[in-house]
Amino acid sequence: MIRNTNDSEDSTSERSRAVSPVIGVILMVAITIILAAVIGAFVLGFGTDTETPPNSAWDSTQDPTSGVDVAGDDATLNDVTFTLETTDRTIDGDNLDIVFPDSDIDRVGATDDSYSAGDSIVVNESTVDDGNGDIEEIDAGERVRVVWVGDDSSSVLATHTVN
Repeated sequence: MIRNTNDSEDSTSERSRAVSPVIGVILMVAITIILAAVIGAFVLGFGTDTETPPNSAWDSTQDPTSGVDVAGDDATLNDVTFTLETTDRTIDGDNLDIVFPDSDIDRVGATDDSYSAGDSIVVNESTVDDGNGDIEEIDAGERVRVVWVGDDSSSVLATHTVN
């Protein structure tokens, strides 16, 4: 049997040449996937810092002398106290508003610079007396809310229904 040594060398050479295009294709696909992921992250807004509302728990109480008096007339809203029970961070007071969704009273900013666990916001006639409305317009059953307001969004943190 006669063996052709040239065929053996050609076969090895062809196998070596076939590896190069396969590696090239794999690298091109990997680069394309990485580029698409980076461009997609920028387009969808990943990687940008966005303000998120705090993860917090609030408790609300109301002074029993407020709400509707015995004659059925509106009494002055004395104190609705929102107490920050727990939070994942200190909350900037500039991001908190007191909102009266069932009334004509406009939003009112929170009174302190920052709020941590244990701090309170007291809503009463003096809190709201900024010329935007009359606290006595709040009837029993209407709501008072603490709202966190960020750059692009807002979130209701606590709601109290007036007694």
